[in-house]
Amino acid sequence: DGRGLFVHRTEREWRVYDSRCPHQTTNIPDLALEGCTLTCPKHQWQFDIRSGDCIKTGTSPLKRWPSKVAKGRLRDVYGDTGYGA
Repeated sequence: DGRGLFVHRTEREWRVYDSRCPHQTTNIPDLALEGCTLTCPKHQWQFDIRSGDCIKTGTSPLKRWPSKVAKGRLRDVYGDTGYGA
């Protein structure tokens, strides 16, 4: 459906988040990332990309998609379709 994803790597894992703000499903562009803070351009909700938590203005976290590394490739689960290729 054209949905964008944000990928963040911590020391121990990869995290995959939906790029749509949970407030009004506004797409958050990658240019909205400054340091570890991701800011929605519509209403200025801010998220900590390390945890997905909303840290300013709102209360809802980013949607995190399950993911795993297999054979050196990051794979994510989008919806109920299983791990992507």
